[in-house]
Amino acid sequence: MMGDKILNEHEWQAARELVKQANHVSVATVGQDGQPHVSPIGSFSLHPTEHRGYWLEKFPGNLPSHLEADQRVQIMAVQGGVWFWLKSLWQGNFTGPPAVRLVGTAGPLRPATDEERERFQKRVRMVRSLKGAKYLWTGMAVARDVTIEEILPVTLGTMWPDV
Repeated sequence: MMGDKILNEHEWQAARELVKQANHVSVATVGQDGQPHVSPIGSFSLHPTEHRGYWLEKFPGNLPSHLEADQRVQIMAVQGGVWFWLKSLWQGNFTGPPAVRLVGTAGPLRPATDEERERFQKRVRMVRSLKGAKYLWTGMAVARDVTIEEILPVTLGTMWPDV
């Protein structure tokens, strides 16, 4: 079951699929003042088999100072796709989890690999030529690894009651 400390292959692959299809991913940290802070991260990816992931970091804001004080993170990925949401709302239940939360520990910044940068550029290829996309997503030179320790489902009442 999701939420157990021991992650199994089935829940890992389900989380990977949801993250790949997500239309929004955010990373929550705790600041040095104890206040929560949420940052959108469009480049988050999970490893195919190992319980870890990474994100490319370009506009980190307060994220580095928060992670310096406390490396714990919680990442939320929200299911993407208009058809998923329309079908679910029409039927009155979700055909799969609407979102997932990943609890983990972030590592230090490191140089992003060519493969990581290319994988992300492939993900945004449809909008890559637009002015805003060039500003946001070129020059992604550093990455941050995260070890995933727990997968928590997001439930929304009777639409997705049992996970």
